[in-house]
Amino acid sequence: MKSEERHTLETNQLGEAVPAAGKRLEDNTTTIVAVVCAVLLIAAAVTWWMRQSSSSAVAAWTLLENAETVAQYSDIREKYSGTIPGRWAQLLESELYLKTGLEQMFSDRELGSGDLKKAINGFQELNSTKADQAIHERALWGLALALEATSDGDTTKASEAYQRLLNDVPDTTYRPIAEQRIAALKTGGVKDFYAWFSKQNPKPADVRPKDGGFKDDFDSMLPPAKSEFNLKPNSEKPAEGQDDKAKTEEAKPAAEGEKSAAKPDAPAAKEEQPKVEEKPKAEEKPATEKEVEPKTDKPADKKE
Repeated sequence: MKSEERHTLETNQLGEAVPAAGKRLEDNTTTIVAVVCAVLLIAAAVTWWMRQSSSSAVAAWTLLENAETVAQYSDIREKYSGTIPGRWAQLLESELYLKTGLEQMFSDRELGSGDLKKAINGFQELNSTKADQAIHERALWGLALALEATSDGDTTKASEAYQRLLNDVPDTTYRPIAEQRIAALKTGGVKDFYAWFSKQNPKPADVRPKDGGFKDDFDSMLPPAKSEFNLKPNSEKPAEGQDDKAKTEEAKPAAEGEKSAAKPDAPAAKEEQPKVEEKPKAEEKPATEKEVEPKTDKPADKKE
C-alpha cells in the first residue's frame, strides 16, 4: 500500500472517530457532570473535616491542659473518644484513680479498692491498642502497680504486667524498678505481706462538727474510739467512782503539804525584809548670840 493511500485511510478513520466521541459525550453528559460534582463535594468535605479536626484538637488539648479532676478528665475522654487527646485524658484519669486508690487503701479500704478497680479498667482499655507508645508504656506501668496493690498473696498477675512492660517497651525508663518488683514478688515475704494486707479493712474515722463551727480541717476530726486504747483486760479497770475518789484523796495530802510547807517560810520572809534605816537626828544648832545672853561675872558687893 502506497503512503498516500495509507494517509487517506488514517484520515478517514480519525474523521469517523471524532463524531462518534462527540456523540458519546452528549449521551453521557449528565453522568460526567455528576461525577465531577461528587469529586468536588468530597474534596470540600475533606477540607472542612481537616479544618474542624484541627480546631477540635486544639480545643481538646486546651481542655486537657487545664483539667485537674477525675470528672474533667472523664468529660474530655468521652467527648474526644478515639482521638489522641481523648486517650491521654483516659490515661491521666486512670493515673489519678491509681493515686487516690493507693492512698485510701490505708484509711478507707472500700473507697481505695473501688478507685483501684477503675484504674485497672482504664489501663487495660488503653493497653488493648498500641496507638501511642508513651501512653502504652505508662498504662502498662500503672496497671502493674494497681495489680500489685490489689493482690491477695497471688502476685502472678502483677509480675506478668511488669514483664509485659519490659517486653513491649524494652527501653522503658521503668526497667530497673520493674525488674526489682518482679524479683521481689517471687519471694515469700512479699506474698505473705499482701496476703495479710488484703484481709485488713481500715475505715475512715468518724467526724462531726464542733460547737461553733469548723476552724480548720483538723478541728472536724474526732479522737479515736475508746476501744482502740483499751489494751488492758476489763478486770483491771477501776470501778466507777473509785478513780475520782482516789484523785480527791491524793489531792488532799498534796494541799495539806503545800500549806504546811508555806508556814515555816513565813518568819524567814520577815527576816529577809530590809530594815528601814533610821533617819539621823537633826544636829543641834548652836545658839545665836541673840538667844544666848553672855554671862558676865557680877562684881562682888563692896563692903562698906
